[in-house]
Amino acid sequence: MRTPLTRRIAQLAGVLLSVTIFLLAIATLRDILSEVSPQDVIDAFRATPSAAILTSLGFAAASYLAMTGYESLALHHLKKPIPYRRTALASFTSYAVANNMGFAVLTGGSVRYRIYSLEGMSAVDIAVLTAIVMMTFTLGILTALGATLIISPATASAIDRLPVSLNFLLGIVLLTGIAGYIVWVSRRRRRISYKGFRVRLPGPRLTLIQIVIAVSELILAAGALYALLPADTNLPFSIVAVAFIAAIGLGVLSHAPGGIGVFEAVMLLGLPQIPPEQLLASLLMFRCVYYLVPLALAALLLAYHEASHPKGFARRLGNEAMRGGGDLAPQIIGAMMITVGAILVMSGALPAVPARLAAVTSIIPLWLIELSHLLTGLIGLALLILARGVFRRHAHSFRIARMLLFVALLAVLLRGLDLEEAGMILFALLILQSSRRAFYRPGTALSVPFTAPWLAALSGVIVLTIAIGRFVYQDAPAGLGAWATFADTYHYGRFVRTSLVLALAGIGFQAYLVSRRTPKEPPTHDIPQIVRRAATERPDETTHLALTGDKQFLVSGDGQAALAYAAGRTTHVALGPVIGDRTQTVDLLWRLRDLAENRGTKAAVFDIPPDMADACREAGMMLVEIGEAALIDTSIDYSAAVEAETVSALRRDLRRCERIGLERAVIRSELIHTVMAEFVDVAAQASTASAGQRGFAIARFSEDYAAGFDHAIARIGDRIVGFAALSGLGQETAVMGGLFRRPETDRAIVTGLIDVARTDAFRCGSKRLDLGLSPVAGLQDDTLWPVWERIGPGLFPLGGDTKTFQDARDMAGQFQPSWEPRYLASYEGLAIPAALGDTAWLTLGETNPASRDLAAVARPTLKRLKALQPGDIARRIGKADR
Repeated sequence: MRTPLTRRIAQLAGVLLSVTIFLLAIATLRDILSEVSPQDVIDAFRATPSAAILTSLGFAAASYLAMTGYESLALHHLKKPIPYRRTALASFTSYAVANNMGFAVLTGGSVRYRIYSLEGMSAVDIAVLTAIVMMTFTLGILTALGATLIISPATASAIDRLPVSLNFLLGIVLLTGIAGYIVWVSRRRRRISYKGFRVRLPGPRLTLIQIVIAVSELILAAGALYALLPADTNLPFSIVAVAFIAAIGLGVLSHAPGGIGVFEAVMLLGLPQIPPEQLLASLLMFRCVYYLVPLALAALLLAYHEASHPKGFARRLGNEAMRGGGDLAPQIIGAMMITVGAILVMSGALPAVPARLAAVTSIIPLWLIELSHLLTGLIGLALLILARGVFRRHAHSFRIARMLLFVALLAVLLRGLDLEEAGMILFALLILQSSRRAFYRPGTALSVPFTAPWLAALSGVIVLTIAIGRFVYQDAPAGLGAWATFADTYHYGRFVRTSLVLALAGIGFQAYLVSRRTPKEPPTHDIPQIVRRAATERPDETTHLALTGDKQFLVSGDGQAALAYAAGRTTHVALGPVIGDRTQTVDLLWRLRDLAENRGTKAAVFDIPPDMADACREAGMMLVEIGEAALIDTSIDYSAAVEAETVSALRRDLRRCERIGLERAVIRSELIHTVMAEFVDVAAQASTASAGQRGFAIARFSEDYAAGFDHAIARIGDRIVGFAALSGLGQETAVMGGLFRRPETDRAIVTGLIDVARTDAFRCGSKRLDLGLSPVAGLQDDTLWPVWERIGPGLFPLGGDTKTFQDARDMAGQFQPSWEPRYLASYEGLAIPAALGDTAWLTLGETNPASRDLAAVARPTLKRLKALQPGDIARRIGKADR
């Protein structure tokens, strides 16, 4: 089991690996480009033939088209009949966003989830689809790398500095491994567990198609670059492909946005035959063709999709829906802000076009030009910081970003009539303004958590900017003295001033983040007033469980809403709907995510009813169905019902209760003190039999908790053998929870308690009785079964004594309930198994729920333990069993 320390070490190791790759790439760029003239790069960039650009665009389009094969193949394997037009949209937009931002699983996954969820796919299906897509890409890049290492090992040696023979051997090993994998999946049906999901692997035929599609996509992407290389380049395509595939792989490992810096360094290392200034110009043009153009097109396509889809935001009615603005707006706009911000920061290292600058200096004073140049860099850095808040729908971040984009639009024109950047900023500004309704969260722009990878990327942009400037002004004298020199055409001085200010601003920002960190407050389990009030005015299952004393709370600013949660090993898990004012659900969900990220964990919500699902989606969460609430009709007299087989089983249980002399009644809260000692004894024995005190999703026993509720009780003779808490009596739906029984009793006692609770609820005027969460029918066949198998039915209030999910469901099903779906929500589809595991850990109260053996701790039946009970109870039990 991974401890918090090992998780932190793993996270730190990942960040250090990414930073190391990036810094090595920057050092490599500096060494290679030390003799290159920046003007030569600019001239080569401008001299790129239009025919080459069009050809590259064609290859890029074909590459993105091939990527749709990833999705189509995965959907075919999962037997999900999604129309190709939706598949193509999900594929193109998710890869366009992921390619520009890095962290492909997280950034592209949110876009993919939004589109496929509108087509009826669950978060589990989409997470498994993502896993298959990742597998397809991995198989393709390993196959392509193995083939190119064999075809051109010398090119790989120029990159990794290994002997040619060793690279050739490595290529053989890679292809042999791929062949072995194909043989392995062809022998029989294969399933693997991936981060808690059970993934059925494609067979040999589909695996071969996976490889063909992935290799084709890489070859087409390499073709897009090959078309932009200088016309006199005589290199065979295979050599370019080797360098390209290695550059893509290292760029992915670096997690830098778009692999920027890393991709260029590897290509320059792998293709020394091409003059570096010409190759760098081709690489810059390739970024425009393959990254920036698709991102702009993806933004437009997603805006159209949200407006035209029957379930998109523009088709929803009501003020609350319009306030959401569109679930994808924050992701797309955040990606655009990162791109625009990085370009503005790095453009500070580049001189203005001389003719345009001359036109500006003839009418604008020098001090305004200098100020505009400095402002451009600072605004770019600010946009990179604000993008974090934009992803979280912060209204303050949105307003500041909109204002800064407008100022940047003026600044890039004043500093040198930079029309290209002005057009890009104007496009981003229009997209931002059109989605203004998507940003509504309160709070300051800097109140969001900033993770280590985010800060590393921020620092990387500043470092890359300084490296670009040193390359552009390599003939200028070293030192900082130039910062105080001002002249119309003294670009180096502007670069030094901007770089110095950016470095100080970046250091200051990170110092601020460190200084604002306060020691973690000790957990408090004080129950907010709103929870106590809701338990009286509007009780439900969540309110019931919130009073057990094992949870912490997030409370809204006005004190009218609260969200109960507990900290697991890797996840902060909230329970059920918001208590109190549910219009504040979205804000509390975002606060839960911020809290979890500040503490280095994930965030999830367990046991979500249907009326909370839209709020979770609006907060950017992914949902998976994990059970159903059993709601029974209190007006039905089950002891007289004979229609259904399940009811017949129920009647047998009730007759058994009569044979053993079980007496059932309801005792009011004001009299609980008279039986509290017996309650304590029953709860202690139940906890011992179930290997520990339960809690979180199942009510745990405490005297304070028990004293606040009416209870259904079951007696044999003068001894209480079971009890269950009741709340909401007299309201539309009453709730039964906190069920405990002695180890020697069997399920007939549970049936008897439910029946007396139903009768009392009907007498008090309640139409339904909520028995809590039960498993979904057919849960064993779900893709999450590896997790469910370890957790067992112990998560379900009536299923703790059973060995299978069907047994757990049958306990409630014998009352012929109406079933209402319940969900688990997480901000990452791949984090759902961990969230389920932590929910079990919190609920079952065990060190490691994965090692739980339900069969070993199942409570014995009355028959097996009849000899353990002396006196009248033993005689009654023996008579009933005979």
